[in-house]
Amino acid sequence: MSEDSRPSSSSSRPASRMGWVEESLYSPEQIRIPNELPQLLKKYTKDAIRTQPKDILQWSAAYFRALANGEEPPVKNHLEFFNGSSGLTFEILKALHHQLSSKIEVTIEEIRHKWENFSLEEEKLKELLSLGRFPEESSFSVNWLKFVSLGCGELGSTIKERMTFFCKVITNKPPEEIPEIPFSTFSQIYQFITKLDENIPEEHINSVVNFLSVQAEKQGGMVNPQNFLLPDCPSLDYVLL
Repeated sequence: MSEDSRPSSSSSRPASRMGWVEESLYSPEQIRIPNELPQLLKKYTKDAIRTQPKDILQWSAAYFRALANGEEPPVKNHLEFFNGSSGLTFEILKALHHQLSSKIEVTIEEIRHKWENFSLEEEKLKELLSLGRFPEESSFSVNWLKFVSLGCGELGSTIKERMTFFCKVITNKPPEEIPEIPFSTFSQIYQFITKLDENIPEEHINSVVNFLSVQAEKQGGMVNPQNFLLPDCPSLDYVLL
């Protein structure tokens, strides 16, 4: 083999988009680790473990996009070991509320976007919208608290259970305290839920609202699930005798 036909030593070098280049060598002194990186990765890892996302890549993209935009990331407050048949859990619903509670009205597009970040089923979202008699158009806006109450129906089978979960999801109280909410909010959502069932008489709905309004006057305008259990409180559910 002639000297000219011998392969050049540069042929063993790694290729780049710009052609053959020499491999760069770095010393530890040349590598700069951003000061925020260790803490950021530590928090990300904890949040991922606590949230247990079905699609870690989709969730991670949503997580860092939210941080970059100064928004609340899709993170559960506590680890859950039961995800439910529909995938919607108490902690996910509370996390969704944490993300969107600053708005009274939320578009279907916004809800769908946050919904997908938790890898929740599209069919379940459509089912809840249908139950609330809301259209599915992305540009349509719905009352956020009303949507939360529909989600609470996935957590409890009775109206009392649904309203109990609703109090726990939207309350500003820490978990160890009684989850109280403004009576005005309770009244609005209770009437919304019960009127979806045409079999519940208006008189029964009013009796519940009137009783709890008296309790709220004694509690600074607030009500809580313990009030639902009072002996004199009409059942939040209507049972035909």
